Amino acid sequence: MRLPSALVVSLSLLLSSVGLATADTRITSEERTQLTMGDQERDTTTEATLWFGEDRAVRVTTDGRMISRLDVGEAYLINDAQESYTVIKLERGGPPPTSPPSVKRSGETRQIGSWSAERYDLDFEVAPGETGHAVLWMSTDVDVDLDVYRAYARSVARAMNMSWLQSLAALEGYPVLQEMTVGPVRVTTQLVSIAEETPPAGLYDPPADYERKE
Repeated sequence: MRLPSALVVSLSLLLSSVGLATADTRITSEERTQLTMGDQERDTTTEATLWFGEDRAVRVTTDGRMISRLDVGEAYLINDAQESYTVIKLERGGPPPTSPPSVKRSGETRQIGSWSAERYDLDFEVAPGETGHAVLWMSTDVDVDLDVYRAYARSVARAMNMSWLQSLAALEGYPVLQEMTVGPVRVTTQLVSIAEETPPAGLYDPPADYERKE
């Protein structure tokens, strides 16, 4: 059972847009994906590694890699098993959402790991007739450049026509725990660690010997 490709791309870009700092940053998160379709259920937990530069990001899990290159207007889904990668154009613009996102600040607080966080609820439209809901625990204790993070999130929102993502970028703090539900898919992501590191060579480019697929 596989997730719908459009939803995978949207969620991947979103999860690749929430941790930018001025130098390259390596973020480790625990990610749980729950999918229910009819009588079929899937519940998996994996570790996700997120790398970020000024205009680029890479999300790495056991399922593969997704590279987001805002500087060239493309994203790449890497398939190591087939030694190929699929190109996704990050085109700006597109039709506006039919309804604006709704954000509610609950005032509820809790301790998540070493961070004190506050709950926000976000209702948004993924596509006409398709809505989603996110529970976001935001913390101002995380050592991340929030101004740069917000600028990057806004760029992703424009590139993917996800105006609701700008609402997330406008919230106070950084999401140390987020639960996003779109249709039959729920993705829960919790921050584990964050540090500035030198990225491996070639991290932000698809392998040169892999087949490119449009």
